[in-house]
Amino acid sequence: MEHAPYIYMRCSSFGKSSFVFDYLIVDKVRNIEIANARSVQVFIDTETGVPQALSTDIKQRFINFEGEGNITDSNASKDW
Repeated sequence: MEHAPYIYMRCSSFGKSSFVFDYLIVDKVRNIEIANARSVQVFIDTETGVPQALSTDIKQRFINFEGEGNITDSNASKDW
């Protein structure tokens, strides 16, 4: 009998103009990890091609979804 894999994805951190997604695929029946990955997404101004700062609203949406303390702001101690 075949079982569908479980796929997890989360935003683990964000910076000034980027955010990081972590991915995990597991087979819970056999209790094994099938794959994991990480990607970095960058907000780019489509007209200029220059990275664009993440808005406070977008950052707060990530925090609200992931839960307070479950996401890292890599620019938290930096002066924007």
